[in-house]
Amino acid sequence: MAYTNRSIVFAIVSVFILVYSALYALTLYSVHQNGFSSEHFIVGSPGGDGSQYILLAHTLLENGRFSFGPTEPPDTFRTPGYPFFIALMLFLTGSIIFMPIGQIILTACSVALIFLVGARFFNRGIGLAAAVLFALDPYLSMVMFLSASDTLFVFVLLLSIYVLTVPERLGLSRAFCGGVLIGMLALVRPIGLYIFPLIVLWLLWEGRGEWKRALQTMALFLIGMGLVVVPWMARNYAHYGSASISSIGAYNLLFYNLTDFEHERTGISKNAVQVAMLKQMNATSTDPLLSLAFSGREKSVARTYLEAHPFQYAAYHLYKTIPFYIGSSIDAATEALHGRGVLQGALPLDVNVTFLILQGNYRTALAALTDSLPSLIERFMWLLLCLASFGITYSALHRRSANTSVILLFFGLIVAFGILTGPVSYARYRLPAEPFIFILGIAGILSAARYLKGLRFSHDRQY
Repeated sequence: MAYTNRSIVFAIVSVFILVYSALYALTLYSVHQNGFSSEHFIVGSPGGDGSQYILLAHTLLENGRFSFGPTEPPDTFRTPGYPFFIALMLFLTGSIIFMPIGQIILTACSVALIFLVGARFFNRGIGLAAAVLFALDPYLSMVMFLSASDTLFVFVLLLSIYVLTVPERLGLSRAFCGGVLIGMLALVRPIGLYIFPLIVLWLLWEGRGEWKRALQTMALFLIGMGLVVVPWMARNYAHYGSASISSIGAYNLLFYNLTDFEHERTGISKNAVQVAMLKQMNATSTDPLLSLAFSGREKSVARTYLEAHPFQYAAYHLYKTIPFYIGSSIDAATEALHGRGVLQGALPLDVNVTFLILQGNYRTALAALTDSLPSLIERFMWLLLCLASFGITYSALHRRSANTSVILLFFGLIVAFGILTGPVSYARYRLPAEPFIFILGIAGILSAARYLKGLRFSHDRQY
């Protein structure tokens, strides 16, 4: 019996929703057995990312304002995409308990999109294998049940890539819709805004030889994106005089990336580094540092540190992305399960293996790596898939196959998300790149196997 893509997609979505809805129910049961509430499990601790998203959603519903309360100033650290999704789920269901069901459905659709994209550019087997591997990611299984923007971000990203790449010839309406989706992506997480240059370059490359149409396609893509993003930037400008999508970039660069960099470079404690930074900003820790009102000062101080040690920071930024590609999702999920009350007992120490290796402390690094055999196997799997992704990309460039430009786009997304995440490279933040790592990695492994088989056949014929 021949199965159509439609029937396979239906099966994927149905099985995924049934399995993970049952897993969600079992997880909530474990939470209650351990003496925690469902709300605590989903939302997390007060002041954390999850609780802030929930507060923003409630204020949106009750007051029509994007802030942490009816009398609080407008928030510019978070973007409205995910709080709006939570507000919609609360409006439809009346309880935060049902919000993860919406995220399970979104993730089921993401898994189906991975299959469709993989089948379109390689074959059904690769598409199905990539979809299954993504569905089995341990951290994905956890993050669907939490108040976290990952599942929505991945779904919008995959839908935008599907709209832009799957048709044989990209129509102008699809280019516009792709732009709208990338704009929505940026409003879910600001990092989404920074992948649009890569897509614009891909659009121009795809349209080479028909430059007039290529320019029309690019213009409609940018118009679609601008229609979504510009009103939000205008809102921020009206409140704080800065036409930025969010204040998160400047804050994270200074108080996370550069703080860690200065700590590693000088040995000075992170707290002392931040005290010096605040002094340079003429600010205190009680000031609203997360607001766009302070982004200008944060950027100015960050620039002084970057200009003082540009090459050292560049090297630091690149090597700190290594955990993005080979970090363990098992470890990340285990930590989250402990933190949310599902698992009991002490957590193993969080060890920076990359830092230990660079410091020459190989014995401690090896002990940390081999502490958990499943995590070690998973790390090797990620390393193999990433190397295979590079291999298939190099091969496509060398052979100039029909799908070369799409393969380059997928590989570009893998690299871009790693660099944009930078020093804060936990396995959780790899989720947006994983669909493309799985598709290219599996294709690369199969291509290498065929090549080696051909060499062996050729060698046997000689003898």
